Amino acid sequence: KMKKLVLLLISALSLNLAFAQDIPEEVAEEQEVTVFMVVENMPIFSKDCLSESSDETIDCTNKKVQEYVSQVDYPQEAIYNDIEGKVYISFTVEKDGSIGDVMLLRGVDPLLDNAALDHIKNMPAFYKPGFERGKEVRVKYNIPIVFMLGGGYKPLTKKEMKQMRKDTRKKLRALKKQ
Repeated sequence: KMKKLVLLLISALSLNLAFAQDIPEEVAEEQEVTVFMVVENMPIFSKDCLSESSDETIDCTNKKVQEYVSQVDYPQEAIYNDIEGKVYISFTVEKDGSIGDVMLLRGVDPLLDNAALDHIKNMPAFYKPGFERGKEVRVKYNIPIVFMLGGGYKPLTKKEMKQMRKDTRKKLRALKKQ
């Protein structure tokens, strides 16, 4: 019985190996449609972001994308109706650096949702696409676009956040003394 079981296992393995020769073509096709979230070399938004340090390049690209996103046109009708909120958009940097697969992940109101979608669809192509194992790949981004009345959205820097915490502690101590 043991010999039959071993022969059966060997037969099954040899069948798998015979079929495995066809797999590379299928894997190659799968890799073409794969979209990554993080890759060895992330896409670079503009030539200005080229740097020897990968962290500096990523930081610069994130900053440039934020700058672009902050220039979204606030729809007049949304302003009149006091509509504000955060719209989440997903897009893919394609192998040629162009923007594709722009989708609404979470919306606020059709006016703001459409403004955000249109803005991202018109985003300029990235200077360089993402690379994984030396090959150009598609990279997906998920970003929030904040629509806020009475001022634009500007994220706080680490220094500003530290100062804000320090000021808050100081005010709390002063209140406790009273």
